[in-house]
Amino acid sequence: MKGARPAWIVFGAAAAAVALLLARGERNGAAASSALDAERQRHVELVRLRDEGLRLRNDQPTAEEKARLEQGSAEAARLRARLGALEQEAAGLPSAIGAGPKVPAKDWIYAGRASPDSTIESVLWAASRGDVDRLSGLLAFAPDVRARVETLFSQLPAESQQDYGSPEKVVATLLAGSFPKDASAMTIQGGTILEREASVSVAVEHSDGATKNNMVKFQRTTDGWQVLVPSSVMASCEKLLLGDGHPPESATP
Repeated sequence: MKGARPAWIVFGAAAAAVALLLARGERNGAAASSALDAERQRHVELVRLRDEGLRLRNDQPTAEEKARLEQGSAEAARLRARLGALEQEAAGLPSAIGAGPKVPAKDWIYAGRASPDSTIESVLWAASRGDVDRLSGLLAFAPDVRARVETLFSQLPAESQQDYGSPEKVVATLLAGSFPKDASAMTIQGGTILEREASVSVAVEHSDGATKNNMVKFQRTTDGWQVLVPSSVMASCEKLLLGDGHPPESATP
């Protein structure tokens, strides 16, 4: 019996070795399978990226898509410039308004009163559309001009006062009525913002090719900017309602 034990030991060792090899084979096979799956997934992703690149290269945007992209880019530039100005204002520093893109009249919007350039676009939008209510809220008056506006309003018949509703709406109505119907585009040419006031140069193009340049003055209120109505415009309003009937000089460009 003692002579047979080494044979069983050898047999057992051989069996253990076979089992170990099988286990290693299974592990290696699983690892290989996992690596293969990973390679397959990577290949699928590369094919997808290649196809996407070909599609983007071959797809040419339409004229409408190009125009929309250009408009979005121009609007982004305007917003960046406006944000920069607002940040400087918040820091209490004088800031400059840079030249902006040409904005066709069809693209004018009511842009609010957060900055002088947004206010002037809002004024042009409201005046061109005869929106007296919004236009009146965008106008401001120096103390001497304010006194003239209130005097003008008080001299109107009671029925006219009721129709207009306020001194500001008298001026807004006259300005909207005198706004050039052939205005085709506007361009902010630049300006300066101080803590409570601003000056902005604005060019308004007309359909006949003519361009009118104006330096527009602003004042800052607690809730935004407003366009200061010049004394010369107030004189035109007075003449229209009380005098020779000529239309007022426009406070807008």
